[in-house]
Amino acid sequence: MESFGLAALEAMACEVVPIATRVGGVPEVIEHGKGGYLADVGDVDTMARYAIELLNDEPRLREMGREARVTAKSRFCASKIVPQYESSTGVYWSVPRKKLRDRFPPIVTRANEFGPAFPSLHGSPSSSLPYPHRVPSAAPKH
Repeated sequence: MESFGLAALEAMACEVVPIATRVGGVPEVIEHGKGGYLADVGDVDTMARYAIELLNDEPRLREMGREARVTAKSRFCASKIVPQYESSTGVYWSVPRKKLRDRFPPIVTRANEFGPAFPSLHGSPSSSLPYPHRVPSAAPKH
């Protein structure tokens, strides 16, 4: 279980309509029926129904995708989240933000306007990420 809903947020930033469960912080990210859908844990039938409805109604799918992106951009961009985090925790960056961006390079998405608070929602391709970002195409041979 993901406590915040970062996967849903990344999808929303790319105009992909998330269909997720009402757990953790996910309901704070997805506004049901507007930029995504929420269902109870284990309610696969409802989730499938939402997916089929969207796939059969392309104009609605596109509109909800746009709405999802607007929500992600307006509520979760770094220019809003970082100051909230800093003020609520009393943490102030002692390292210039450029150094943070150099240390934690971004990965590929369409959401270039997001800031370094969500590195995966910002920037361009990078092969020097400090963690694996590609799934191996085959299991390693021993």
